[in-house]
Amino acid sequence: MATRSELWVLGLASVGSFIVILDMLVVATALTTIQRDLGTSIEGLEWTVNSYTLSCAVLLMSAAALGDRFGRRRVQQHKIVVVPQRLQQPRHRG
Repeated sequence: MATRSELWVLGLASVGSFIVILDMLVVATALTTIQRDLGTSIEGLEWTVNSYTLSCAVLLMSAAALGDRFGRRRVQQHKIVVVPQRLQQPRHRG
């Protein structure tokens, strides 16, 4: 039987994985619109997917380094709770 802390870690990891999969699904769904609006070729779409995948990998490695430094649980909780709240705040243009 799993302990409460093990279930908490499993839940956080599952939410993190779901967010990554959802992001990739959004990019894959938007490819036809990107191609139509920007008038790009298949090679341009490949660059779009590759650059998005590379940026996700860089952020993943940065998050892993932060997890080693400050604790994995604290970093994961921050990513799941604080980052979406920050993204929903209105941005002021000045």
